[in-house]
Amino acid sequence: YEENGASLLDPVLCEVINTWFMPKGGGKAFDCFAGDTAFGFVTSYMGNSYSGVELRQEQVDANLKSLANEGLKVNYFCDDGRNVRNHIPDDSQDLFFSCPPYYDLEVYSDKENDASNQPTYEEFYKILDTAFTESAKCLKNNRFAVVVAGDIRNKKNGGYYDFITDIKETFKRNGFLLYNQLILLRQVGSAALFATKTMETRKVRSIHEDVLVFYKGDPEEIKEEYGSYFLDDRQNIPAHEEVLVFYKGD
Repeated sequence: YEENGASLLDPVLCEVINTWFMPKGGGKAFDCFAGDTAFGFVTSYMGNSYSGVELRQEQVDANLKSLANEGLKVNYFCDDGRNVRNHIPDDSQDLFFSCPPYYDLEVYSDKENDASNQPTYEEFYKILDTAFTESAKCLKNNRFAVVVAGDIRNKKNGGYYDFITDIKETFKRNGFLLYNQLILLRQVGSAALFATKTMETRKVRSIHEDVLVFYKGDPEEIKEEYGSYFLDDRQNIPAHEEVLVFYKGD
């Protein structure tokens, strides 16, 4: 969804990823393209720790201010995502989760090393490729890496870049296997607002994002590392919250 024109990560998705793909007993999660507080907050609220690398100091400051006095195990480092290993040791993390920039669909800053304002898609993806490759070295063996990505059109000719395939190839080259390819559906209603334009241009508006789940290690170890039934480790997490509605007056 969007707030003040900036896209924000779905916190429900963050909870699902932590529930399904964090080892039993919890652990450490990280992201080389941290962005807002959603994943850091949810991860820590669920009893895990989180480290995020974020390029923009103003975003880091906003995150830390938002999470101040929450007592959460969250760290943000202001740096280029390609420098993730300057802040996070090799073979130390239990879950990688990232929703990287979608090239120029949303430009975050005018910094020369900001992936979102690179002059070409190739230069944009080179930054992501390096950041993902470096992040792979921080992840322990027998662990999951999850990347949320959506389709990106070339603004000049209207054709799609092969963004999803490029991400798959990066992780495959780094020794991961594609374990799941999930589909996150967005609101259909907003796409309907562009129906007339869609008919004129014949460009169908996307209403989904891919959630690419990669695994590093021996798949035979998954049951041992993650348990046979993922809800076993959620017994102390409330399954609901009460919404109390009070009325003052007649």
